[in-house]
Amino acid sequence: MASDPSARREAVVAVILVAVLGGIAVLSASPTVKHAEHPGSSYAPGSDGAKGVYLLLERLDHRVERRTTPLADLGAARIAFVVGRQVTLRDADLTGLMAWIERGGTLIYGAALSEPDGRRLRAMLGVDLHDQAWGEASKPLPPELAPAKTLFVDRSVMVSARSLDQGDKAGGTGNQKGDSLLIVPRGKGRVVVLGSAGIASNRALGLGDNALLFAVLAHRFAGDGGLIVFDEWSHGFQSEGAATLPIARAPARAAAVLFGLAFVLYGYGAGRRIGPPSPEPAPSRPAAIEQVGVLARFYRSRRVPLARGRLSRDG
Repeated sequence: MASDPSARREAVVAVILVAVLGGIAVLSASPTVKHAEHPGSSYAPGSDGAKGVYLLLERLDHRVERRTTPLADLGAARIAFVVGRQVTLRDADLTGLMAWIERGGTLIYGAALSEPDGRRLRAMLGVDLHDQAWGEASKPLPPELAPAKTLFVDRSVMVSARSLDQGDKAGGTGNQKGDSLLIVPRGKGRVVVLGSAGIASNRALGLGDNALLFAVLAHRFAGDGGLIVFDEWSHGFQSEGAATLPIARAPARAAAVLFGLAFVLYGYGAGRRIGPPSPEPAPSRPAAIEQVGVLARFYRSRRVPLARGRLSRDG
């Protein structure tokens, strides 16, 4: 039984449509958060992530949001968390960040010796890091952060204030060799420097007075209704620029999808050029004069006497 050409075309179109939609879905899918690759991210629920702090402040009725735009555009935010940064900051980001702090913003900065171009950022913030790490420890917090009294530290490095404006005073945890937490004034704002991104981690949030510390900081510097943002731009969750396309994050997957789509389109194009098999064309009908000649030859071969004259092509 011959197949219906229209049904065949519809099936091909359906296959192409499924392939196109599947390719779009794969290429536009959000990247999977891998906990080990995003320490300090408020998206990450693993031990090194900072999702716990985000949820804590949200449940304390603070306005919180995740920001996937550059640090140059913090807008009306009162507090910004930049913890475990993994992306190099642009000049515009540094300039905008410092201007935002000077206007009264509070930057909670989870420092790390391995962060890209960290020396430059820390020089602008006015802090130094000392590579003298210790293991788990509890450190006393400065009195101005009461009722939070104890900071739990995990794999921290020590920080110290480098250069302060005249009359400014940095508050810290009071350790003689350095501090695990510093509050460095900058204009109308301030920088709260954590000696490690791990201080804000899910693992450490329930230890010591760490959770209470972040609640105190949010209440004191954001107040009621002040916006608190968690920087996710620095973790690669970026919503600006061509470099953030999913095809750049997963080139092998994108190549496989595009190859499959190209193969389907090639098969469809080949089918349109060659087409389905068609029946043999019917032989053309002979002209009337040819039929007369055939009949005359038949009579001659049978020696049938003709009634009159000789048949010829002239009739």
